[in-house]
Amino acid sequence: MHQRFGRSTVATAIFLSFVLWSCGAQAQTPDSDRGRAWKTYGNARFAYSVCYPSDVLSPQGESDNGDGQKFTTKDGRAEALVYGAYFARDTEDATLKKAYLDEIQFHKSKGFTIAYKFLKTNQFVISGSQSGKIFYHKTVLVGDVFKTIHLEYSDDVKREFDAIAAKMSFCFHTNPAFKSGP
Repeated sequence: MHQRFGRSTVATAIFLSFVLWSCGAQAQTPDSDRGRAWKTYGNARFAYSVCYPSDVLSPQGESDNGDGQKFTTKDGRAEALVYGAYFARDTEDATLKKAYLDEIQFHKSKGFTIAYKFLKTNQFVISGSQSGKIFYHKTVLVGDVFKTIHLEYSDDVKREFDAIAAKMSFCFHTNPAFKSGP
């Protein structure tokens, strides 16, 4: 069945994707003008960090293998995932472009319309929507490691989470020199 989306939903997804991609993985100070309580999650195993609004998103605990963490809202209308994974360069079809195309195919198979996609030499960004749900996915390749941030949220919290997604992407640090702890 072909799903139709309003122009504003698709335009917003494209705009958000452009803003998030443009921000890259740079530092930013806490959002004091909105009164949000921003904290930072750091992953020692894969050397990345990300800020998150602790008054909105609750960490669910690091995964058993230490690759990342899931953050959710109390009402279940939004979640964020951050994780690392080794990039298997030794296989025949292992390229960043293949991972990018696989991610697009995965979201299409789940019924999402891809509104924005971008591939650079060391990262890709994909975003889209489906029946009142929006997603944003960014993967950065650093050495032999994929570092990913993925957000999904319902359309009814779009305004709030467009801003949260932009800030989380902006403060997603993929620096291999990152060290956890004091």
